[in-house]
Amino acid sequence: MVAAIVHWIITSLLPMFGINVKPYEGYVNVLLALAFGYLIVSAFADVIYWAMRFRYDHPTARAMRNVFLQ
Repeated sequence: MVAAIVHWIITSLLPMFGINVKPYEGYVNVLLALAFGYLIVSAFADVIYWAMRFRYDHPTARAMRNVFLQ
């Protein structure tokens, strides 16, 4: 959904104002992919943290979360 909105902004909305960023759309898509990838990995690490937190203390669970973030 976000990628579709960004694509619409780049191809339809910005050219109305004389701004041509169409050649940079690939770079924008790469940045979006990196951002979404980071959010996915961060969410997975939080799941690991809470799964470990029920069994172990905070430092151990935090260490496991950091392993998945690396």
